[in-house]
Amino acid sequence: MSSQFKIHDDVWGALQIFAITIQKDGTWEKEWEPLRTQETIADLLSVISWEAYQELRHRYTKPFLQEVGLGPDACLIKLGEDIGSCFYQQGCPSYDPNLCSANLDPPSCYDANIDPPKVRFLTTRLVDLWRIGFHVILVKPENT
Repeated sequence: MSSQFKIHDDVWGALQIFAITIQKDGTWEKEWEPLRTQETIADLLSVISWEAYQELRHRYTKPFLQEVGLGPDACLIKLGEDIGSCFYQQGCPSYDPNLCSANLDPPSCYDANIDPPKVRFLTTRLVDLWRIGFHVILVKPENT
């Protein structure tokens, strides 16, 4: 089950974490599983060891910081124009290419430009999490 929390690091300040667990068979949590095969998106998520995650939960950030990859802002930038632009850009009276993209600061009506709808919903949720500063991570199963 995914979890979210905030901790403080003396160097990095407040770290907001949204963790998705990887099952022993390699699948992700049921809710997030549709994104596993979407390489453009899955490659943006840092895979963190169970041990580093447990240390992080106990406010010891060093192992996590050694394993984490891109930060939230970098994930938004790398999302790319194809997925980054808004799904509803055609026919939207408010569409502005200088605003309605994930790598900018999209309005709350933004939806990621990807199909199928479940993947669009989850990708849009990731964009929302990254936009407010969450590190979205994948946590390896224990003893792997």
